[in-house]
Amino acid sequence: MKKKLSSSRLIKTLALMSGIIVLVFLLLKWWLFHYTNHGEQIAVPDFKGLDFMFAQQLATQKKLVLCINDTIYSETIKPGAIAEHTPKHGDMVKENRTIYLTMNATGPILVLMPKAYDVSLRQAQHTLEQSGLQLGRIEYKPDIADNYVFEQRYKNKIIEPGTQIPKGSKISLVVGKGSMDSHVIIPSIIGLTYQQALLALDSLGINYNPIFSENIYETAEDSLNAIVWKQSPNAVNNAEMQLSETLDFWMHSISSNSLIE
Repeated sequence: MKKKLSSSRLIKTLALMSGIIVLVFLLLKWWLFHYTNHGEQIAVPDFKGLDFMFAQQLATQKKLVLCINDTIYSETIKPGAIAEHTPKHGDMVKENRTIYLTMNATGPILVLMPKAYDVSLRQAQHTLEQSGLQLGRIEYKPDIADNYVFEQRYKNKIIEPGTQIPKGSKISLVVGKGSMDSHVIIPSIIGLTYQQALLALDSLGINYNPIFSENIYETAEDSLNAIVWKQSPNAVNNAEMQLSETLDFWMHSISSNSLIE
């Protein structure tokens, strides 16, 4: 009889312990669900174009965290506004997720002009790119130092190293060309974009002078759609020109209502 009572008490004790373990597990699961937002996700709002303060208020409402990660400068975006963000608009994230912002500066970002002369053309181009600048026009002059950079210019004026200029500016270089008396067949660049025309002329070592119509930069779309509509000298009947000569070409936006002559 005592053995039966002892066995029954053991079973009840084990059942009670099992019940307590299950209850603790359920309570822990409930706590994790409600305090870690398990299974809950938030759609990232569209922060692009918003001021940081307004975006911060929106992020607080959505229980998200904002962090400025980078700064750019674009004339097509409102100064001081958010240009991009990661994760992007519509992505599903959990609460307290950090959203990394790229802000548009209130003015041009300035960089220091490096020394991109007294080196080869390839080295100069690499130096400009490392400083956030672009290679602009290449002007060749007769010299035995072929592809050697003698001068760097900004807006048609010599610019000294250490001068502050807007990031992304185009820097023109004066480069030596071994034989300027040689002739090349004049290429036809009509119908090409500005960058395509520069590549074609630079590959032949031809000096050039781009001429832009007054309304070419009325909108960002106009500047992107600009093409060459006229050149002098013309490319007819395999005509040739000396490398010491300059080829003029005129740029025009294809969205313009002006007539191409």
